[in-house]
Amino acid sequence: MTRTVVVPTVNAGGAVAVAAEGLGAGFVALIAASSAFRSPAFSVFPSLVGDYYGTSHSSENYALLYSSKLWGGVVGGAVTSALIVSFGWNPTFLAGAVLLVAAGVATAFLRPVERTRERNRERGRDAA
Repeated sequence: MTRTVVVPTVNAGGAVAVAAEGLGAGFVALIAASSAFRSPAFSVFPSLVGDYYGTSHSSENYALLYSSKLWGGVVGGAVTSALIVSFGWNPTFLAGAVLLVAAGVATAFLRPVERTRERNRERGRDAA
């Protein structure tokens, strides 16, 4: 699962940095590599949400996580517009590339949460 998220995120960040330098072929190659890994993430997100937050409210948690894409798009668009007006296109895209690579690397350090109490409840045993 980690490779499904880390590789495309780091590749996309690299692609933005390469594009800012005017290397079109490198951009296309990195986006193609990113796309090869990225699409399975949508199929593993529901089970990943259940693993991290439990299955008792899995659909609500998934809905909240997935709807954050909407708010990220609205807020991200406004912030990006302000940054472009203030600093220009290249610095804004390079800052985005750095943040994207940092997010991809940080994802590599995610570990499953141990929830003994919830697992026992799901198996029909009470945990004190």
